[in-house]
Amino acid sequence: MKSILSVCLLVFSAHAKFHSSTAESITVCEHETMQISCDGSMQIHITDASYGRREGAKTCPHSSVRMESYQCHAESSERVLIEACEGKSACVVDAKNGVFGDPCRGVFKYLRVAYMCIDPSQNIMTVCEHQRMNIDCGDGKTIKIESARYGRRDNRETCPHPTVTSATYDCRAESSEQVVIEACEGRSRCHVYARNSVFGDPCPGLFKYLRVAYQCVESLPKSKTVCENQRLDIYCDEPKKIIIESASYGRSDNGETCPHPSIKTNRCHAESSERVVSEACEGNSQCRLVASNTVFGDPCGGTFKYLQVKYRCF
Repeated sequence: MKSILSVCLLVFSAHAKFHSSTAESITVCEHETMQISCDGSMQIHITDASYGRREGAKTCPHSSVRMESYQCHAESSERVLIEACEGKSACVVDAKNGVFGDPCRGVFKYLRVAYMCIDPSQNIMTVCEHQRMNIDCGDGKTIKIESARYGRRDNRETCPHPTVTSATYDCRAESSEQVVIEACEGRSRCHVYARNSVFGDPCPGLFKYLRVAYQCVESLPKSKTVCENQRLDIYCDEPKKIIIESASYGRSDNGETCPHPSIKTNRCHAESSERVVSEACEGNSQCRLVASNTVFGDPCGGTFKYLQVKYRCF
């Protein structure tokens, strides 16, 4: 068992950058052909698939559909879609029993697929149950979560275990994305434990894993401006800290910012600006400054000034 669990951390550098963090959904009726495509260099990433029937005649109506709900799902659904489409720019799949098997004989079925179009430059990380996932984008970048799944959908190839006996599973904790987003979104680094106590147990008795697709994105600086004699407050959500990119107390325009009758120059900058702001804010989660000559000195007497600060939260 120790030798099996020791090979639990899998890191991939394929399938990334989604059009959005929400999967597209497409449905075709039995005997029809599903076509999926992504623009340009984007690739298909299958997030869910089901050949069968869950609801009544509202979807793909047919004389054989007499109940309002069904529990009909071909276990081969995701495997078939992944083999046909994953990592490709376009694919076609026939919604028929000859491809998926017949999960509910005599009932007219449909194929429903959720997918994302992703950039191959993104990361997908997988850790086995009981292990800790560490995501690190380094300084200057923040984590953007694209998808997360705690559970299991493939066979023994990922996190093998004696409890894994079927070829495919449809096991996913509903809390998956919410938990990972709360732990990681917008941070430069984070960790999440792949445990039932964190996500809940979507399939008792089955050895699970946590798989997360994410991007490391440039953290764009925020900007705040206050007029002379006003107060500037900067906040970053804990545990993030303030990093000052630039600061200027003075004036660099002709009145568009903080208009005032007393503007004699637009070439005005207090040399103390970055030092003063950094000393007050750098490394803190919040800080407060007053845009005044008393704090920064007066770089241009007789001109109404303002304080402009660019910063990041890390």
